[in-house]
Amino acid sequence: MRTSIATMAGCIALLALPLSAQTLTEKEARKQLFSVKGHSVQIPKHSFIGADEEKLLRQIAQTQYYYGAVAVPPNEGLFSEAAFAAANFHSIPAAEKVALKNCEAKRKGGAPCTIVLRIFPKKWSQQPLMMSRDATEGFEKQYKRAKSPKAFAISPSTGAWASFEGEGGEVFSVARCNDKAKSNGAKDCVLVLRDN
Repeated sequence: MRTSIATMAGCIALLALPLSAQTLTEKEARKQLFSVKGHSVQIPKHSFIGADEEKLLRQIAQTQYYYGAVAVPPNEGLFSEAAFAAANFHSIPAAEKVALKNCEAKRKGGAPCTIVLRIFPKKWSQQPLMMSRDATEGFEKQYKRAKSPKAFAISPSTGAWASFEGEGGEVFSVARCNDKAKSNGAKDCVLVLRDN
């Protein structure tokens, strides 16, 4: 039996990988992912958000990818330098965390920052696998066209992602993803898709 060094190294490295709770196949993922076209928004009720501000938030949403969130300091409003939009994440909680953290870092005082806009995929419903708009496009244009074996990894906290076609894909997709996530201070990529 011949086994390449790369395959053996990949298998050994796989033991050290943080795997997601559930690694899906391409066929299973297709049923859970949303279209890259369109989005829906949620604007929570706040006393400082009137009709004009709501209209502006809807315009902002047109320029952002799902999953996204906008945080503002209530005392300073939408035009505050502290207002922050976080978009193209793999979940709303991740986008909210980044938006709030960045808003709080620039807030001048008063009440803590709050979320004023959430951006979801069109026809959204909670799914076991959720990926950003860009990662979903990567799934459609790269992963689905790749030959097996192949793997796909995401960073839950940053929105980074990577796919890899070939032997050792589990290791290489996570490593590539972590390289991308590193620029945002994270190294939390997990394997979410694998086809052998």
